[in-house]
Amino acid sequence: MDAGRIFLITSLLGLSALEWLFPRQSHERPSTEVRQNFLLLIVNAFALPSLASFISQKMGPTPILYSLYHSPLWLQFLVTLFLLDFTSYWVHWSFHSIPVLWKLHRVHHSATELTALSSFRHHSLEVFTHMLIQGLLLGVLSISYSVIFYTNLIFLSACMIQHSNIRLWIPRVADWVLITPRNHYWHHSKELHGKYGQNFGFIFSFWDRIFNTLHLPNHYRTEIGVHSSRD
Repeated sequence: MDAGRIFLITSLLGLSALEWLFPRQSHERPSTEVRQNFLLLIVNAFALPSLASFISQKMGPTPILYSLYHSPLWLQFLVTLFLLDFTSYWVHWSFHSIPVLWKLHRVHHSATELTALSSFRHHSLEVFTHMLIQGLLLGVLSISYSVIFYTNLIFLSACMIQHSNIRLWIPRVADWVLITPRNHYWHHSKELHGKYGQNFGFIFSFWDRIFNTLHLPNHYRTEIGVHSSRD
């Protein structure tokens, strides 16, 4: 088992333990939903990446438009982090605003509660689309494997923490820079404060501020799930 999957499993187990010990909200988990999340975890976090890796090896090197391979690792890391996050914002917005893409993304929003395991509740075609876009971006820039590896760990960690049900004190200033669990909880709210929802960022919240899609009350008092108008 590779280091990335070991990190995923240990992080998920650790966050699940914290959710059990220090839950932000106490409620019974729908057993069907949990089973679905486990199945999608296996498919989206294990099977699909293996398939993508196999396809990538068969295709060979990606043609390079502009190589960063010989640039300092810190520069590669910053470019990768901000480029992927900016791209993720617009891809996420697209999955909410384009009807055929929303039908895929609706699987994620069908969750009636959020836990770290909910991070993997996605339609596999949506996951594959994200992987394809990310692979093309990183391929054409020829980013170092070590930078890709650690950037992926940051995105994976952020996703699981944002969906986690852990009682945390989050300083208000953090919401102005990062996507926190409170910020992402409101993304899953049935209340739509924009035509297609709110809070589409992945790592940084300033994209939402710049493009006027931020909505962030200082509480969690809202019902999550799919708004009736989007059924």
